[in-house]
Amino acid sequence: MLTRLERLAKEFAGDLTDLLNQTITHGVRIAAATARPKLCVLGRGITPQNLKSQVIDVTLGRKTASVFFMVAATTEMDRVEDFLAVKQSRIGVYSDSEGRVALCHYDFETKPLNVYPKAHVQVSGTSPALDQLRTKRPDMEAHKLGELHFPVGGRRFRPTLEDVIEMLIVEGIADARPDWESVIAEHRKRWREIQLRAAVRRWPEWAAAALTDLGCQVEGLPQLLAKQRAESAN
Repeated sequence: MLTRLERLAKEFAGDLTDLLNQTITHGVRIAAATARPKLCVLGRGITPQNLKSQVIDVTLGRKTASVFFMVAATTEMDRVEDFLAVKQSRIGVYSDSEGRVALCHYDFETKPLNVYPKAHVQVSGTSPALDQLRTKRPDMEAHKLGELHFPVGGRRFRPTLEDVIEMLIVEGIADARPDWESVIAEHRKRWREIQLRAAVRRWPEWAAAALTDLGCQVEGLPQLLAKQRAESAN
């Protein structure tokens, strides 16, 4: 029998599969497998024996792909064991099928091992501006544009898979199915609802203040805050 984590991770993998195949891919399957008792890994080609996600061909049929994609995530249950939470993730865009030549990649990690922003994007390429900065700041850590970690909204408001797919389509990098806009709109709506609910659970006093400003009555807030503090202490 599947654990709650495994069930929710498989449902999340199914949502990602639907989003990709209804917009810019054909026949792709995002799978989920248990990495450790409290962690599930998501990605293409993921199995209990292989936890490394494979690169995805961005094509709508038999046509040879010109751009390639990577979707990978590690998930866990949130601190109260009720909802699925993303522990770390990567969305990458590549010009080769091996995933070695990146255009850009969006990374997220709840507890990074370095001082970089938890949610950031790295863009490959050259930058005359960065070259000039390095002449003035020779101790800069970044020597190439792709080594800079640009912050992108933090844990709750970082770019989503929907945003990256939309960028590929509107910039002419990937072909799309006719109904791609409504598909992205529906998936984006669900994602934003999940994130909003999570933000309300994290900061209920702010949510209560906003509702009060709208003329609503919010009951039980002191008890809720007390419960939240007790859970945080544990």
